[in-house]
Amino acid sequence: VKIPVFANGDIKARADAIACLEETKADGIMIGRGALGNPQIFSEILGSKPKYSKFEALLTMLKIMQKNYSEHYAICQMRAHLVHFLKNENNGAKAKIELLKIESTKKLKDAIIDFFSN
Repeated sequence: VKIPVFANGDIKARADAIACLEETKADGIMIGRGALGNPQIFSEILGSKPKYSKFEALLTMLKIMQKNYSEHYAICQMRAHLVHFLKNENNGAKAKIELLKIESTKKLKDAIIDFFSN
């Protein structure tokens, strides 16, 4: 075809991206669910060091949410992302239950700091 073709699907790591490009001969890839809770995937695929840790990414996301949205909306959005960020973390399931009950951005920030400090 004469237009760029991009492949996607189940790209969760650098090896997946390489395999996808080799198999499909596509011009590029798109990443969807593989980025949920894993913002480092883009740096990993490019072979560079991630700019942020999961912890730093969550705090940055919370700060942006606080700045741009109401407290209620920011909390709802953060809950959606926390589920993905805590997947496969030690004590993640237990923390998820507690973090999803929090009603203020200040308390959520403190809880995130506490979780990633341990």
